[in-house]
Amino acid sequence: MKLEEEGKLGVNDKVSKYIPDFPRGDEVTLRHLLTHTSGIHDYTDDQDILSRVTNATTTETLIDEMKKDPYDFDPGTKFRYDNAGYLLLGYIVEKVSGQSYGDFLREKFFQPLGMTNTGVYRALLGLPHEAMGYGLGTNGFKRALYWDPSWSGGAGALYSTVGDLYRWNEGIFNARALDAASLKAVFTPVKVTKGQVNSDTGYGFGWAVDRHRGLRVFHHGGSLPGFRSCLLRVPDEKFTVTTLANARPGRPGADAERLTDQLVEIFLADKLASLPIVNTNVSPKSYDALTGRYDLGIGGKGSAHDRQQTRPASFVQCNRPSGKGNFSRVHDRILLERGGRPNHVREGQQRQGCQTYRSRKRPRPGNPAGKVTKTIYHQGGQTVDAPKIQ
Repeated sequence: MKLEEEGKLGVNDKVSKYIPDFPRGDEVTLRHLLTHTSGIHDYTDDQDILSRVTNATTTETLIDEMKKDPYDFDPGTKFRYDNAGYLLLGYIVEKVSGQSYGDFLREKFFQPLGMTNTGVYRALLGLPHEAMGYGLGTNGFKRALYWDPSWSGGAGALYSTVGDLYRWNEGIFNARALDAASLKAVFTPVKVTKGQVNSDTGYGFGWAVDRHRGLRVFHHGGSLPGFRSCLLRVPDEKFTVTTLANARPGRPGADAERLTDQLVEIFLADKLASLPIVNTNVSPKSYDALTGRYDLGIGGKGSAHDRQQTRPASFVQCNRPSGKGNFSRVHDRILLERGGRPNHVREGQQRQGCQTYRSRKRPRPGNPAGKVTKTIYHQGGQTVDAPKIQ
């Protein structure tokens, strides 16, 4: 957006303008990359990724590998969180600006906003007071897998502090980083042609546009082995929460996004809409009708509120899936399994969730009364129909 303000590119430019030999590059725009709707396969989803990321690579090498991968879907037809798109955007920033990604960010943003503890991380940088990443296992905490920053590029590779991220948000929301027209574009939710239900929430350019118990919120999370982060803004209250953690997985209840939500609820308690009344008389036996596979149609990185117990209700909180999800019942809990890992889901009106729908009471051929037909899935501002599949 800064380069567009300077007249050096446009977000509707084709990727082929900057990478002429990129497959289907004349179908993909920078807007697609910004909104995770390009369909380009995300290299961080590859099964062997954790065995490779400990060694250094180059952005050019990763782009060459991307060129060999088929698209996950046609550009513009779905939303699926895609680190590959932001790696490409960082590469294009360098080509257009004639600067390294780090130099460009420092000159245009970090220095003007007084962010003296923020920059692009590189191996063996040796920052003073640098936090190392840890993970909690059966025998306590241990150092997490090392992820070489060369694998992240424009999709991450930044270091910062809560103080500097506060300065970043103040710069963004007071139009000191971008002008008003750019900000309007940044916070306009993308519309996809398949399955999207809502119109006032979604994903803009690098921000999820959402609501939390009636309040408008702009937010984003991030993670690597050993690290979790969440940055959230409640624009109407001029309220910012930044949560950084150098443990992933951490102790139960210490998830960055969950803690961020709790801080919003503590400080803005008198501004929040009431939680829905839960019918505690619903028998867990009714969960059997909800079990099965659903085509969630979208994917995400990171996890939301892990391993939380559920109470009987038709509205359940769930983790972010990738493509398809399997709901199962274990005693009085519902679990959503994705990628071979089950996670408890819970009732509640939060920023991610699922609501299951039964068919109309009038029986229809092949659609008997009370049969569960779909779920409405909410993730990072996106809301999609997720039909139940055989």
